[in-house]
Amino acid sequence: MMKKSKKETKTTLITIRVSENEKQNISQKAKEQNLSISQFLLNAAKNQQVVINPKGKEIAEMLYIVHEELANKEFYPYYKMQDLQDKITKRVIMEI
Repeated sequence: MMKKSKKETKTTLITIRVSENEKQNISQKAKEQNLSISQFLLNAAKNQQVVINPKGKEIAEMLYIVHEELANKEFYPYYKMQDLQDKITKRVIMEI
């Protein structure tokens, strides 16, 4: 059994100065990625890829709809896996 790594306690504060436009830009990009501003900036500082997809919200909404359809017990049992994948692919491509 693997041990969970202990989460490092965050006790230090970093303050930076930015313009109002920069703040809004950072806030918007973090929101688009469903991240806090802190996590967004930490990811950028760690050289982790911070991907901004202009259709991110639309994709997330579409995936939620697909999830809801899959959860519907009447929908799922009647499809083979390939048919299901094809249906999802067509639906997502149509919506985007």
